[in-house]
Amino acid sequence: MHPIFCFIGGSIRFVILYMRYLITGEERPKYSLVCQNKSNAWLGFLLIIPLVLLYLIIYQW
Repeated sequence: MHPIFCFIGGSIRFVILYMRYLITGEERPKYSLVCQNKSNAWLGFLLIIPLVLLYLIIYQW
C-alpha cells in the first residue's frame, strides 16, 4: 500500500484511541506505536475511496 494510506489510517486510528483515552482514562496512545499497525493502510484506503467518489459525484457530474 502507498504510504499516504498508512498515514491517513494511522491518523484516524490515533484520533479514535485518543478520544477513548479522554473518555475512559485508559493509557494514552503514542502515535509512533499506532502508526506501526499494518491495518492502517487498509483503513486509510477504505476511507479515501468513498471520499474520492463523493468528490466525483458532487463536483464532476
